[in-house]
Amino acid sequence: SWRNTIAVQRRGVKKRLAENPSLKPREPELFLDAYGTARLEASSETDLEVGVFPEAPPFSIEQAKDETWLPE
Repeated sequence: SWRNTIAVQRRGVKKRLAENPSLKPREPELFLDAYGTARLEASSETDLEVGVFPEAPPFSIEQAKDETWLPE
C-alpha cells in the first residue's frame, strides 16, 4: 500500500507543479517542508520517536519526483 501512496502523491505533485509553474523556484523549500511534515506523520503513525527518522531527506528532490524510484 505504501507504493500506491507514493505513486498517487507523485502524480499529485506533478499536477500541481504543472498547474502552478510559479512554484518551480520554490521547489527546494516546498520539498523540505513536505519532508518535515512526512517525518512527523511517520512518527505518529508508527509510534516511533521522531528522532528515529532522519532530519534531512535521505533522497534527492529528483528521486522523490522520479516515478520509477523507490527507497530501499
